[in-house]
Amino acid sequence: DADTYIASITCTKESGQTIKFNSSSSVSPRVRCYSSGQKDVQIYYQPSTTPSVSLTTVSNMEYDYGSGPSAAQTATLTGRNLTAGLTVTPPANFEVRKGTSGDYSSSITITAAEALAGQTIQIRLQSGLSVGTYSGNLSVSGDDLSEAKTFALSGEVHCLTYAAGPVLGTPT
Repeated sequence: DADTYIASITCTKESGQTIKFNSSSSVSPRVRCYSSGQKDVQIYYQPSTTPSVSLTTVSNMEYDYGSGPSAAQTATLTGRNLTAGLTVTPPANFEVRKGTSGDYSSSITITAAEALAGQTIQIRLQSGLSVGTYSGNLSVSGDDLSEAKTFALSGEVHCLTYAAGPVLGTPT
């Protein structure tokens, strides 16, 4: 971009100089190290005000056929710039709960205050599934978000294998 300039200014403490702005248009560069006079440079940080949510990664949702559900995977759902609550909905074949105890559900609600503080949730692959791989998106929606935010989930139900052993006894 022709209108963007990147500069590096270094003032050493020993020189007694600080970064200043020279208001005279005849001086170049106008922002540089000065030992006296000139105007202080003020740098402002404008944080984003756009509502957003993030979720820590979850993995290893798996179990052997007939022994489900999978172990709970703990994640933290964090929100920024929220004023309204969020609805968390896992895909088919997955369950979610708020915190680390209580019943699992197909959907949970998290208040804005909980999301701003970082709410622990647990997700698992539900029991009773056939052997195979399962995947889909966990959806987080709310009035403050322009669209639902999605997070990929996957899990697997393993086929049991048995080792053949020796035949005991005498055939008749």
